[in-house]
Amino acid sequence: MSWESVNKKISCPCGKGTYTETRSDNDWGQFRTDWTMDCVSCSNRYSLYAFTYYRHAMPCEGYRWIDKYKLEHAISLQNKVKSIQKNVISLAYERYIDVLFKYFESSNKKEIWDVLNSKIDSFKSLSSFYQSTSKWSKVEYLGTIFCDDYLDAMFNIIQVSDNEIEDLRKKAIEFSQEAKEILNGN
Repeated sequence: MSWESVNKKISCPCGKGTYTETRSDNDWGQFRTDWTMDCVSCSNRYSLYAFTYYRHAMPCEGYRWIDKYKLEHAISLQNKVKSIQKNVISLAYERYIDVLFKYFESSNKKEIWDVLNSKIDSFKSLSSFYQSTSKWSKVEYLGTIFCDDYLDAMFNIIQVSDNEIEDLRKKAIEFSQEAKEILNGN
């Protein structure tokens, strides 16, 4: 299996030099793209940022040069978001999981599914729900869905509001938005 490569020189971000885009493919239909910064000035200032985007529902990989300090700041913000989300789930679980268990204490799996399906957009079908809960007790399953994706629904079900958790979630959204703006070049 041999790789065939084509190099393309492209103007770098500062405009005084170039970077090289090397596209390679082989007989098995595999391909790869490598980017190499040729400009000394830009190599000290920029990092290659790889990201995933969707075109016609197909995942594609994109690349762009981004200021190293901005990239570090965006990654730092993303790490803060992850940390806040872990903290939020930990706090919510600590404070409210028993309330959720009590709420569903006398419910069977079908009744649990009815409530979850009514509160969560595009929740699993009943058959998928039964299949995914077949190896778990009610308590184990409810513990697994007590996560950031479903936290609003869980709070709605047990009719709870927590200002500290909401403030943390707002902060995470702000950090996430700021990181997105940096990474998208805005």
